[in-house]
Amino acid sequence: MTIYEVRLRAQQGLHLGVGRGTDFGRQTLTYVPSSTLKGALGAAWLRENGRSAEDLVPLLDMVTLSDAVVVPEGSRWAAGAIPLDQGTCKYPIEDKCPPSHPWDAPKCHFCGGTPEQSKGERKLPGGATIENVTRVALDKRERAVDDMLYQREVLEARNLELVALATGDINSLAQRGTAIRIGAATSVAGRAAVTAVDPLPLPPMASTLPLHKGSTTLRVELLTPGVYVDDFGFPSATPDSEWIRTALGLPGTTAVEVVRSFTRWGRSSGWNLAANVPKTEDASVIAHSVFHVLVEVDVHADVPTYIPRLGLRTDEGNGWAQVERLVTNA
Repeated sequence: MTIYEVRLRAQQGLHLGVGRGTDFGRQTLTYVPSSTLKGALGAAWLRENGRSAEDLVPLLDMVTLSDAVVVPEGSRWAAGAIPLDQGTCKYPIEDKCPPSHPWDAPKCHFCGGTPEQSKGERKLPGGATIENVTRVALDKRERAVDDMLYQREVLEARNLELVALATGDINSLAQRGTAIRIGAATSVAGRAAVTAVDPLPLPPMASTLPLHKGSTTLRVELLTPGVYVDDFGFPSATPDSEWIRTALGLPGTTAVEVVRSFTRWGRSSGWNLAANVPKTEDASVIAHSVFHVLVEVDVHADVPTYIPRLGLRTDEGNGWAQVERLVTNA
């Protein structure tokens, strides 16, 4: 399986909604959700080809996208968040306390405090900011309408790049120069262009992780939210062992067990542009939640270092994860 990087350049501020907001103001996310990016690419394809949505659906079904995050120009996809299996100092001493601690660290050697679990919040790199933009509605004669003042936060990242991961036939939707409109208020904001679609620049040996016969503990960090349910269909904070085994491409004889999890609850929803209604909302665990997974194989096996489909709603970008071998502290 080939993982691609889709690189974007924002040409206007981006408003990436997080709900109805309060009063006349609305906040923005610091990244482009995968479902938003996929919808924007689909809309651009329809404008370019002038065909019906029935022709677009098969193309969308063959592509899986992650969130697009802001990175310095030329950099690879970067989380911009401290994973939930790490802790942070509540009152750090500047230039002394490390940015994070292992999950089992009893205290910080510098400030003496007990590290608190990270909340997984994505931070923007230098050069990207959140700005407030205020606009007023106009009538047919282009005069300001009373009591129709709107304020929105916008993500300003025109000097940087946005990068998403992708699998499938992404070149049918995104090519260098493809112009898209991302997020809300697209008549005055949200213009961006695709600058590159290239295979993820991983050395051949880094795209898979070898597992030798016996037991190995893997660390699985979610790069996008995960939607999981138990045997009765109720929300679950951890994926089923069979889902993990399938996502890793391991044989059916493999024993898989989640031995430790670090999660926070969130919500996964979206907006159906065709029907102009919100999609069903599901409970999910947030991006950068982490699972420590014990895997026991009876023969040598290789597992991918990136998996795009773990759990439900994966067509909407949920379930991306990065896999590595868990190294315990001596």
